[in-house]
Amino acid sequence: MVTPFSKYRNIEDIKPDLESEEVVVYPICENILFVARKSLDPFEDDIIAYDKNLATIVGLFHKQMQLFS
Repeated sequence: MVTPFSKYRNIEDIKPDLESEEVVVYPICENILFVARKSLDPFEDDIIAYDKNLATIVGLFHKQMQLFS
């Protein structure tokens, strides 16, 4: 699978790009937020009902995403 970070194969490949946060850190954070949002609400127009056990897990995941963003 091709990803924005496929060019990094070992630590030596990423070291030059760590000089600027905008090259590596920000795109990684944006990808994490994208995946988290799609995991929490895959169908934006539909309402998802969770039982109380799943709702607890999804609620904690949502809080982690808010803190991260």
